Amino acid sequence: MDEWDFIFHQPFITEKEKMAYLSFLRSLLKDRPYVLLVYMTGILPIAKYSSGSELNMFTEFTMAKSPAFSDYFGFTQAEVDDLYLRYQNTCNDMRVTRTGLQQWYNGYHTASGEQVYNPRSVVQALRFNELSNYWTSSGPYDEIYFYIENNIRAVRDNLTLMVSGMAVPAKISEYTT
Repeated sequence: MDEWDFIFHQPFITEKEKMAYLSFLRSLLKDRPYVLLVYMTGILPIAKYSSGSELNMFTEFTMAKSPAFSDYFGFTQAEVDDLYLRYQNTCNDMRVTRTGLQQWYNGYHTASGEQVYNPRSVVQALRFNELSNYWTSSGPYDEIYFYIENNIRAVRDNLTLMVSGMAVPAKISEYTT
């Protein structure tokens, strides 16, 4: 199920309809013998919307913290090299450099410490022949604004410190509620 949480980002969907959707997912997936493996993608984890046992049968895996699968959540250096070679062989007016790709998109590490790149961003940059922030076009920022506006776990304070040039040690998962 791709983007299972899409409905939660729509302003016209009521809270009652969101709960009905969770009930639908529960009846479709929970304790069903035909569901051996479900792969669901979305921006936010199911636990954010599920108040208890509605959908408690999933294990969450993220790009930033999943040792068992971290090797599969991004492009490795070698894979980006291969894609870049294809780009060089097919593009007449190259505006993307290999160094540029590394500076823009290699923000994650596997459990073994290997740098990995955001797949969507690398593909879009090579496809459109331009380095840009393609990740932001993939989903809404309502939740980020909520954390900043309400200073959840001092995220606004930490952002202020970072903008002023100070380093702030943080684990990304600690900012979730």
